[in-house]
Amino acid sequence: MIKPEDLFTVKYNQELPEAGKLLVAEPFMTGYPFSRSIVLLIEHAMESSMGIILNRPILDALNEVILEFEDLDPIPLYRGGPLGEDILFFIHSFEHIPKALPIKKGLYLNGDFEFVKSAIIAGKLNASDFKFFLGYAGWGPNQLHYELQGDSWLVTEEPSDFILHQRPEHMWDNVLNNMGYKYKIWAKYPLDPSSN
Repeated sequence: MIKPEDLFTVKYNQELPEAGKLLVAEPFMTGYPFSRSIVLLIEHAMESSMGIILNRPILDALNEVILEFEDLDPIPLYRGGPLGEDILFFIHSFEHIPKALPIKKGLYLNGDFEFVKSAIIAGKLNASDFKFFLGYAGWGPNQLHYELQGDSWLVTEEPSDFILHQRPEHMWDNVLNNMGYKYKIWAKYPLDPSSN
């Protein structure tokens, strides 16, 4: 049984980080872009780790970056992290896309973008089945390990379909809700406690 005084004690949940798992920012983390962020781990080792923030929409649509998409409905674009913000990344569930890199079962990173672009324009693939990001998050040697031990993140796992189709404004709350009772309480904690 959880003691009331432990409900808002932030502790790393000891789930091991690995590719395909999610980093969940603890509720008191401040500072853009990591406040209330959900980060998909693309790779993890003691030497370095890489992830993509899943729930930071950018005002611009992908159509404003990829001019061949200008006649299509707006395609959401996300800020994947503070590093390499001029690099486009995308995740999807299509094993057949050439050069796609598996992250976990049913989830892939990148691939032949010319193939993807042509298929979307031709209506053979639907842009809503992809998530597009500018930039990524990165950690140097042991950095993520120390952040986890410092209770900055929880580690959890969600199905590929959730990762691809969850609305960004509800993702942090919904991941915490899926983690159980204590974390449901965290999801209700106001972003600015002074406004409560």
